[in-house]
Amino acid sequence: MKGFDFLLHARKFGMKLGLETMTRLAAALGNPEKRLKFIHIAGTNGKGSTAAFCSQALQEAGFRTALFTSPHLISITERIRINGLSIPENKLASLIDEIAEITRAWDQTPTFFEILTACALRYFESEKVDWVVWETGMGGRLDSTNIVTPEVTILTQIDFDHQEFLGDTLFKIAFEKAGIIKKGIPTVCGVRDPEALQVIKEVAQKVNSPLFETNELQMIDLGIQKKRHHLKIEEIPFQLSLLGEHQIQNALTSFFALFAVIKIPVPTIQRGFSKTIWPGRFQIIRETPPIVLDGAHNESSMRTLIQTWKHVFGEMKPIVVFGVMEDKSHREMSELLLLLAEKVILVKPQNPRSVEPSKMEPFFHKLPCKIEEGLSTIWPQIIASPQPILITGSLFLVGEALKLHQPTSVSEITQFNELLKSR
Repeated sequence: MKGFDFLLHARKFGMKLGLETMTRLAAALGNPEKRLKFIHIAGTNGKGSTAAFCSQALQEAGFRTALFTSPHLISITERIRINGLSIPENKLASLIDEIAEITRAWDQTPTFFEILTACALRYFESEKVDWVVWETGMGGRLDSTNIVTPEVTILTQIDFDHQEFLGDTLFKIAFEKAGIIKKGIPTVCGVRDPEALQVIKEVAQKVNSPLFETNELQMIDLGIQKKRHHLKIEEIPFQLSLLGEHQIQNALTSFFALFAVIKIPVPTIQRGFSKTIWPGRFQIIRETPPIVLDGAHNESSMRTLIQTWKHVFGEMKPIVVFGVMEDKSHREMSELLLLLAEKVILVKPQNPRSVEPSKMEPFFHKLPCKIEEGLSTIWPQIIASPQPILITGSLFLVGEALKLHQPTSVSEITQFNELLKSR
Protein backbone atom coordinates (compact mmCIF):
# COMPACT_ATOMS: atom_id res chain seq x y z
CA MET A 1 0.00 0.00 0.00
CA LYS A 2 1.70 3.15 -1.22
CA GLY A 3 1.83 6.80 -0.20
CA PHE A 4 -1.34 8.34 1.10
CA ASP A 5 -3.34 5.11 0.71
CA PHE A 6 -1.59 3.76 3.80
CA LEU A 7 -2.58 6.86 5.77
CA LEU A 8 -6.21 6.58 4.67
CA HIS A 9 -6.18 2.91 5.64
CA ALA A 10 -4.85 3.77 9.11
CA ARG A 11 -7.58 6.38 9.60
CA LYS A 12 -10.24 3.66 9.41
CA PHE A 13 -9.05 2.32 12.76
CA GLY A 14 -9.82 5.62 14.49
CA MET A 15 -8.13 7.14 17.51
CA LYS A 16 -6.12 5.23 20.10
CA LEU A 17 -4.43 6.79 23.12
CA GLY A 18 -1.22 5.23 24.38
CA LEU A 19 2.53 5.39 23.79
CA GLU A 20 3.45 1.75 23.11
CA THR A 21 3.09 1.81 19.31
CA MET A 22 4.58 5.30 18.98
CA THR A 23 7.58 4.31 21.09
CA ARG A 24 8.12 1.23 18.96
CA LEU A 25 7.79 3.25 15.75
CA ALA A 26 10.24 5.91 16.90
CA ALA A 27 12.74 3.20 17.84
CA ALA A 28 12.39 1.63 14.39
CA LEU A 29 13.29 5.03 12.90
CA GLY A 30 16.38 5.31 15.11
CA ASN A 31 14.76 7.54 17.75
CA PRO A 32 15.09 10.86 15.90
CA GLU A 33 13.44 12.63 18.86
CA LYS A 34 16.61 12.12 20.90
CA ARG A 35 18.51 14.44 18.55
CA LEU A 36 15.97 17.28 18.52
CA LYS A 37 15.14 20.16 20.90
CA PHE A 38 11.46 20.59 21.70
CA ILE A 39 8.98 23.04 23.14
CA HIS A 40 6.06 20.77 24.03
CA ILE A 41 2.60 22.37 24.23
CA ALA A 42 -0.68 21.01 25.59
CA GLY A 43 -4.01 22.56 26.53
CA THR A 44 -7.65 22.73 25.49
CA ASN A 45 -7.62 26.15 23.81
CA GLY A 46 -4.74 28.29 22.58
CA LYS A 47 -2.24 25.54 21.70
CA GLY A 48 -2.00 26.46 18.04
CA SER A 49 -1.66 30.20 18.56
CA THR A 50 0.91 29.69 21.32
CA ALA A 51 2.86 27.38 19.02
CA ALA A 52 2.70 30.01 16.28
CA PHE A 53 4.00 32.74 18.62
CA CYS A 54 6.90 30.54 19.75
CA SER A 55 7.74 29.40 16.24
CA GLN A 56 7.79 32.92 14.76
CA ALA A 57 9.93 34.32 17.59
CA LEU A 58 12.46 31.48 17.25
CA GLN A 59 12.64 32.09 13.50
CA GLU A 60 13.17 35.79 14.18
CA ALA A 61 16.09 34.80 16.42
CA GLY A 62 17.70 33.05 13.45
CA PHE A 63 16.87 29.47 14.39
CA ARG A 64 15.75 26.92 11.84
CA THR A 65 12.41 26.16 13.45
CA ALA A 66 10.05 23.23 12.95
CA LEU A 67 6.36 23.26 13.80
CA PHE A 68 4.06 20.28 14.30
CA THR A 69 0.36 21.07 14.79
CA SER A 70 -3.10 19.63 14.20
CA PRO A 71 -5.61 19.64 12.70
CA HIS A 72 -4.92 21.15 9.29
CA LEU A 73 -7.23 23.58 7.50
CA ILE A 74 -6.71 22.85 3.81
CA SER A 75 -3.82 20.42 3.31
CA ILE A 76 -2.41 17.75 5.58
CA THR A 77 1.08 19.06 4.76
CA GLU A 78 0.28 22.13 6.94
CA ARG A 79 0.79 19.97 10.02
CA ILE A 80 4.53 19.60 9.39
CA ARG A 81 6.42 22.85 8.70
CA ILE A 82 9.91 24.29 8.81
CA ASN A 83 10.32 28.07 8.96
CA GLY A 84 6.71 28.46 7.92
CA LEU A 85 6.93 26.20 4.85
CA SER A 86 4.86 23.01 4.72
CA ILE A 87 6.55 19.70 4.06
CA PRO A 88 6.71 19.01 0.28
CA GLU A 89 4.03 16.59 -0.91
CA ASN A 90 6.50 14.12 -2.41
CA LYS A 91 8.58 14.11 0.78
CA LEU A 92 5.55 13.37 2.95
CA ALA A 93 4.47 10.56 0.59
CA SER A 94 8.00 9.09 0.74
CA LEU A 95 8.04 9.17 4.54
CA ILE A 96 4.64 7.50 4.73
CA ASP A 97 5.92 4.79 2.37
CA GLU A 98 8.91 4.26 4.66
CA ILE A 99 6.68 3.84 7.71
CA ALA A 100 4.32 1.53 5.80
CA GLU A 101 7.28 -0.71 4.95
CA ILE A 102 8.60 -0.69 8.53
CA THR A 103 5.23 -1.65 10.02
CA ARG A 104 4.10 -4.07 7.31
CA ALA A 105 4.41 -7.17 9.55
CA TRP A 106 3.24 -5.52 12.78
CA ASP A 107 0.17 -6.87 14.55
CA GLN A 108 -0.83 -3.33 15.55
CA THR A 109 -1.08 -0.85 12.68
CA PRO A 110 -0.06 2.68 13.73
CA THR A 111 -2.88 5.20 13.86
CA PHE A 112 -3.27 8.12 11.47
CA PHE A 113 -1.83 10.51 14.06
CA GLU A 114 1.04 8.19 15.01
CA ILE A 115 2.10 7.95 11.36
CA LEU A 116 2.11 11.74 10.97
CA THR A 117 3.98 12.16 14.26
CA ALA A 118 6.64 9.74 13.06
CA CYS A 119 6.86 11.52 9.69
CA ALA A 120 7.40 14.82 11.48
CA LEU A 121 10.20 13.43 13.65
CA ARG A 122 11.94 11.83 10.70
CA TYR A 123 11.62 14.97 8.55
CA PHE A 124 12.76 17.40 11.24
CA GLU A 125 15.82 15.32 12.02
CA SER A 126 16.79 14.98 8.35
CA GLU A 127 16.45 18.74 7.90
CA LYS A 128 18.67 19.44 10.93
CA VAL A 129 16.32 21.93 12.58
CA ASP A 130 17.43 23.87 15.65
CA TRP A 131 14.08 23.84 17.47
CA VAL A 132 10.82 21.91 17.23
CA VAL A 133 7.60 23.51 18.47
CA TRP A 134 5.61 20.38 19.24
CA GLU A 135 1.85 20.52 19.82
CA THR A 136 -0.05 17.63 21.35
CA GLY A 137 -2.92 16.19 19.37
CA MET A 138 -5.29 15.46 22.24
CA GLY A 139 -4.75 15.26 25.98
CA GLY A 140 -1.09 14.83 26.78
CA ARG A 141 -0.20 11.92 29.03
CA LEU A 142 -1.06 9.26 26.43
CA ASP A 143 -0.73 11.45 23.34
CA SER A 144 1.66 10.22 20.63
CA THR A 145 3.75 13.38 20.95
CA ASN A 146 4.61 12.53 24.56
CA ILE A 147 7.59 10.35 23.70
CA VAL A 148 9.84 13.44 23.65
CA THR A 149 11.80 15.12 26.44
CA PRO A 150 11.48 18.87 25.81
CA GLU A 151 13.56 21.84 26.90
CA VAL A 152 10.39 23.47 28.20
CA THR A 153 6.76 22.41 28.61
CA ILE A 154 3.87 24.83 28.03
CA LEU A 155 0.30 24.38 29.26
CA THR A 156 -2.34 26.69 27.82
CA GLN A 157 -5.95 27.14 28.95
CA ILE A 158 -7.75 23.98 30.09
CA ASP A 159 -11.49 23.51 29.66
CA PHE A 160 -14.04 20.86 28.76
CA ASP A 161 -13.40 19.07 25.44
CA HIS A 162 -13.01 15.46 24.32
CA GLN A 163 -14.60 14.32 27.59
CA GLU A 164 -15.18 10.82 26.21
CA PHE A 165 -11.39 10.36 26.07
CA LEU A 166 -10.03 12.71 28.75
CA GLY A 167 -12.64 12.59 31.51
CA ASP A 168 -15.76 14.46 32.55
CA THR A 169 -14.24 16.84 35.10
CA LEU A 170 -11.64 19.58 34.84
CA PHE A 171 -9.57 17.67 37.39
CA LYS A 172 -9.38 14.62 35.10
CA ILE A 173 -8.78 16.67 31.95
CA ALA A 174 -6.03 18.71 33.65
CA PHE A 175 -4.38 15.51 34.87
CA GLU A 176 -4.21 14.20 31.30
CA LYS A 177 -2.81 17.49 29.98
CA ALA A 178 -0.28 17.64 32.83
CA GLY A 179 1.04 14.27 31.69
CA ILE A 180 3.53 16.04 29.41
CA ILE A 181 5.32 17.59 32.41
CA LYS A 182 8.73 15.94 32.71
CA LYS A 183 11.09 15.45 35.62
CA GLY A 184 13.29 18.51 36.12
CA ILE A 185 12.08 20.22 32.91
CA PRO A 186 10.67 23.77 33.35
CA THR A 187 6.91 24.15 32.88
CA VAL A 188 5.25 27.42 31.85
CA CYS A 189 1.60 27.45 32.87
CA GLY A 190 -1.07 29.75 31.45
CA VAL A 191 -3.91 27.87 33.14
CA ARG A 192 -6.32 30.13 35.03
CA ASP A 193 -9.01 27.76 36.27
CA PRO A 194 -8.25 27.14 39.99
CA GLU A 195 -9.12 23.43 39.93
CA ALA A 196 -7.03 22.72 36.84
CA LEU A 197 -4.18 24.90 38.10
CA GLN A 198 -4.01 22.97 41.36
CA VAL A 199 -3.61 19.72 39.41
CA ILE A 200 -0.77 21.25 37.38
CA LYS A 201 0.98 22.44 40.55
CA GLU A 202 0.73 19.02 42.18
CA VAL A 203 2.09 17.17 39.14
CA ALA A 204 4.94 19.66 38.68
CA GLN A 205 5.90 19.40 42.34
CA LYS A 206 5.82 15.60 42.23
CA VAL A 207 8.33 15.44 39.34
CA ASN A 208 10.42 18.43 40.47
CA SER A 209 9.53 20.52 37.43
CA PRO A 210 10.20 24.26 38.01
CA LEU A 211 6.79 25.89 37.48
CA PHE A 212 6.40 29.38 35.99
CA GLU A 213 2.87 30.79 36.23
CA THR A 214 1.93 33.56 33.83
CA ASN A 215 -0.17 35.26 36.51
CA GLU A 216 3.18 36.20 38.09
CA LEU A 217 3.75 38.67 35.22
CA GLN A 218 2.23 42.13 35.05
CA MET A 219 0.20 42.58 31.89
CA ILE A 220 -1.72 45.63 30.63
CA ASP A 221 -4.22 45.30 27.78
CA LEU A 222 -4.09 48.51 25.72
CA GLY A 223 -6.85 47.44 23.35
CA ILE A 224 -7.18 46.99 19.59
CA GLN A 225 -6.07 49.78 17.28
CA LYS A 226 -5.93 49.48 13.48
CA LYS A 227 -6.57 45.73 13.67
CA ARG A 228 -3.61 45.12 15.98
CA HIS A 229 -3.80 44.23 19.67
CA HIS A 230 -1.54 46.39 21.85
CA LEU A 231 -0.36 45.34 25.30
CA LYS A 232 2.45 45.64 27.80
CA ILE A 233 4.14 42.76 29.58
CA GLU A 234 6.22 43.99 32.52
CA GLU A 235 6.10 47.47 30.89
CA ILE A 236 7.46 46.06 27.61
CA PRO A 237 5.21 47.04 24.65
CA PHE A 238 3.97 44.41 22.20
CA GLN A 239 1.78 44.50 19.11
CA LEU A 240 -0.10 41.38 18.03
CA SER A 241 -1.62 40.66 14.65
CA LEU A 242 -3.75 37.99 16.36
CA LEU A 243 -6.74 39.68 17.97
CA GLY A 244 -8.55 39.04 21.23
CA GLU A 245 -7.96 38.83 24.96
CA HIS A 246 -7.24 35.12 24.63
CA GLN A 247 -4.38 35.90 22.24
CA ILE A 248 -2.90 38.20 24.87
CA GLN A 249 -2.89 35.24 27.26
CA ASN A 250 -1.29 33.03 24.60
CA ALA A 251 1.36 35.69 23.94
CA LEU A 252 1.99 36.02 27.68
CA THR A 253 2.55 32.27 28.02
CA SER A 254 4.80 32.21 24.97
CA PHE A 255 6.80 35.20 26.23
CA PHE A 256 7.48 33.52 29.57
CA ALA A 257 8.83 30.40 27.85
CA LEU A 258 10.88 32.27 25.28
CA PHE A 259 12.38 34.90 27.58
CA ALA A 260 12.67 33.25 31.00
CA VAL A 261 13.56 29.72 29.88
CA ILE A 262 15.03 29.83 26.36
CA LYS A 263 16.56 33.29 26.84
CA ILE A 264 15.44 34.89 23.56
CA PRO A 265 16.10 38.67 23.64
CA VAL A 266 13.04 40.89 24.18
CA PRO A 267 13.34 42.86 20.88
CA THR A 268 13.42 39.57 18.98
CA ILE A 269 10.27 38.35 20.72
CA GLN A 270 8.57 41.68 20.00
CA ARG A 271 9.31 41.37 16.28
CA GLY A 272 8.25 37.73 16.24
CA PHE A 273 4.93 38.37 17.95
CA SER A 274 4.12 41.28 15.62
CA LYS A 275 4.59 39.00 12.59
CA THR A 276 2.72 35.98 13.95
CA ILE A 277 -0.30 34.86 11.96
CA TRP A 278 -2.44 31.78 12.56
CA PRO A 279 -5.13 31.15 9.92
CA GLY A 280 -8.68 30.41 10.99
CA ARG A 281 -8.44 32.20 14.33
CA PHE A 282 -10.51 35.38 14.04
CA GLN A 283 -9.16 35.72 10.51
CA ILE A 284 -10.66 38.67 8.68
CA ILE A 285 -10.71 37.79 4.97
CA ARG A 286 -12.76 40.86 3.99
CA GLU A 287 -12.69 44.21 5.77
CA THR A 288 -15.91 45.97 4.72
CA PRO A 289 -18.36 44.56 5.50
CA PRO A 290 -16.32 42.01 7.42
CA ILE A 291 -16.13 38.32 6.69
CA VAL A 292 -14.51 36.56 9.65
CA LEU A 293 -13.39 32.95 9.95
CA ASP A 294 -12.95 31.45 13.40
CA GLY A 295 -12.52 27.80 14.31
CA ALA A 296 -14.24 28.06 17.71
CA HIS A 297 -15.33 24.47 18.33
CA ASN A 298 -16.30 24.26 21.99
CA GLU A 299 -18.20 26.33 24.52
CA SER A 300 -15.15 28.06 25.93
CA SER A 301 -13.70 29.08 22.56
CA MET A 302 -17.15 30.27 21.42
CA ARG A 303 -17.37 32.60 24.42
CA THR A 304 -13.95 33.94 23.49
CA LEU A 305 -14.97 34.42 19.86
CA ILE A 306 -18.06 36.43 20.84
CA GLN A 307 -16.01 38.57 23.20
CA THR A 308 -13.45 39.25 20.47
CA TRP A 309 -16.15 40.09 17.89
CA LYS A 310 -17.63 42.69 20.23
CA HIS A 311 -14.18 44.04 21.03
CA VAL A 312 -13.39 44.53 17.33
CA PHE A 313 -16.81 45.33 15.83
CA GLY A 314 -18.84 46.64 18.77
CA GLU A 315 -22.58 45.95 18.53
CA MET A 316 -22.49 45.01 14.83
CA LYS A 317 -24.46 41.77 14.43
CA PRO A 318 -23.32 39.27 11.80
CA ILE A 319 -24.99 36.60 9.77
CA VAL A 320 -23.50 33.46 11.35
CA VAL A 321 -22.72 30.46 9.17
CA PHE A 322 -22.51 27.59 11.63
CA GLY A 323 -21.44 23.96 11.30
CA VAL A 324 -20.12 21.70 14.05
CA MET A 325 -18.94 18.18 14.85
CA GLU A 326 -21.19 15.66 16.59
CA ASP A 327 -18.85 15.23 19.58
CA LYS A 328 -18.83 18.94 20.43
CA SER A 329 -21.11 20.94 22.76
CA HIS A 330 -23.26 22.19 19.90
CA ARG A 331 -26.28 23.06 22.03
CA GLU A 332 -24.23 25.28 24.37
CA MET A 333 -22.41 26.85 21.42
CA SER A 334 -25.74 27.56 19.72
CA GLU A 335 -27.13 29.25 22.83
CA LEU A 336 -24.11 31.55 22.92
CA LEU A 337 -24.52 32.48 19.26
CA LEU A 338 -28.08 33.61 19.98
CA LEU A 339 -26.50 36.55 21.81
CA LEU A 340 -24.50 37.63 18.76
CA ALA A 341 -26.18 36.68 15.50
CA GLU A 342 -28.60 38.66 13.36
CA LYS A 343 -29.42 35.52 11.40
CA VAL A 344 -28.10 31.94 11.29
CA ILE A 345 -27.32 29.70 8.33
CA LEU A 346 -26.71 26.07 9.29
CA VAL A 347 -24.45 23.93 7.10
CA LYS A 348 -22.87 20.51 7.38
CA PRO A 349 -19.05 20.56 7.23
CA GLN A 350 -17.51 18.00 4.89
CA ASN A 351 -16.65 15.51 7.60
CA PRO A 352 -18.32 12.24 8.62
CA ARG A 353 -18.53 13.45 12.25
CA SER A 354 -20.59 16.53 11.37
CA VAL A 355 -23.92 17.22 13.05
CA GLU A 356 -26.94 17.26 10.77
CA PRO A 357 -28.12 20.90 10.59
CA SER A 358 -31.72 19.83 11.22
CA LYS A 359 -30.64 18.63 14.66
CA MET A 360 -29.46 22.14 15.56
CA GLU A 361 -32.28 24.12 13.97
CA PRO A 362 -34.53 24.02 17.10
CA PHE A 363 -31.80 25.79 19.10
CA PHE A 364 -32.21 28.88 16.91
CA HIS A 365 -35.98 29.30 17.03
CA LYS A 366 -35.56 32.86 18.35
CA LEU A 367 -33.68 33.99 15.22
CA PRO A 368 -34.18 33.78 11.46
CA CYS A 369 -32.55 30.46 10.63
CA LYS A 370 -32.24 28.36 7.50
CA ILE A 371 -30.44 25.21 6.43
CA GLU A 372 -28.20 25.07 3.38
CA GLU A 373 -26.67 22.03 1.72
CA GLY A 374 -23.09 23.12 2.27
CA LEU A 375 -20.74 26.05 2.39
CA SER A 376 -19.76 25.79 -1.26
CA THR A 377 -23.38 26.20 -2.40
CA ILE A 378 -23.75 29.57 -0.65
CA TRP A 379 -20.20 30.89 -1.12
CA PRO A 380 -21.15 33.28 -3.97
CA GLN A 381 -23.86 34.82 -1.71
CA ILE A 382 -21.39 35.11 1.16
CA ILE A 383 -18.85 36.96 -0.97
CA ALA A 384 -21.54 39.26 -2.37
CA SER A 385 -23.29 39.87 0.96
CA PRO A 386 -23.63 43.52 2.07
CA GLN A 387 -23.88 42.29 5.67
CA PRO A 388 -21.12 41.11 8.04
CA ILE A 389 -20.51 37.35 7.99
CA LEU A 390 -19.06 35.08 10.67
CA ILE A 391 -18.19 31.48 9.70
CA THR A 392 -17.58 29.32 12.76
CA GLY A 393 -18.20 26.10 14.69
CA SER A 394 -15.41 23.91 13.37
CA LEU A 395 -11.91 24.17 11.95
CA PHE A 396 -13.11 21.80 9.23
CA LEU A 397 -15.69 24.38 8.15
CA VAL A 398 -13.10 27.17 8.33
CA GLY A 399 -10.78 25.06 6.17
CA GLU A 400 -13.53 24.78 3.55
CA ALA A 401 -13.96 28.55 3.61
CA LEU A 402 -10.23 29.14 3.16
CA LYS A 403 -10.12 26.72 0.25
CA LEU A 404 -13.05 28.52 -1.42
CA HIS A 405 -11.37 31.84 -0.73
CA GLN A 406 -7.97 30.70 -2.05
CA PRO A 407 -8.50 27.91 -4.61
CA THR A 408 -5.49 25.63 -5.17
CA SER A 409 -4.45 23.50 -8.12
CA VAL A 410 -5.29 19.80 -8.22
CA SER A 411 -2.48 17.49 -7.11
CA GLU A 412 -2.06 14.14 -5.37
CA ILE A 413 -2.28 15.81 -1.98
CA THR A 414 -5.39 17.76 -3.04
CA GLN A 415 -7.09 14.52 -4.05
CA PHE A 416 -5.98 12.93 -0.78
CA ASN A 417 -7.42 15.80 1.26
CA GLU A 418 -10.77 15.35 -0.48
CA LEU A 419 -10.75 11.63 0.31
CA LEU A 420 -9.82 12.42 3.91
CA LYS A 421 -12.96 14.53 4.35
CA SER A 422 -15.23 11.74 3.13
CA ARG A 423 -13.94 8.90 5.32
